[in-house]
Amino acid sequence: MGQQVQKGAATPADPLADQIANSLRGVQELREDIARFSARVQQLERDNLVLASENASYRAQLEAEKTERGYYHRFAVEVATSLNLIAQVCDEVMHKAQEHAFRENGDPPGRDIPDMEIPKFLKNGPNGHQDGQHQH
Repeated sequence: MGQQVQKGAATPADPLADQIANSLRGVQELREDIARFSARVQQLERDNLVLASENASYRAQLEAEKTERGYYHRFAVEVATSLNLIAQVCDEVMHKAQEHAFRENGDPPGRDIPDMEIPKFLKNGPNGHQDGQHQH
């Protein structure tokens, strides 16, 4: 009757059909992108959990090592202080002994006392340096 029959796929001239086909392809590509991005986001979330766990572990280890270092530092200060006190007591005893010997004999002290080498660990201060000297 008065209707025209289109020839189907052989006619490349229907712009609306082309737009619909392009839109459907675009929607399909967007769905594929969404699926790919969703999988990537899930992988990044898993990686983030692993990294957060490692970070927490390293922070705990760091705190434990800080505590241990503080303990050993305090211990080293106590040892150095004790050694300094021992050195002072030794100096005082030697000085008094020399004074006593000088009073009894009349000779100047130290003539028959052999020179002794002070052990290196006693020469060094609490930081491992000789008195007032810093190594760089």
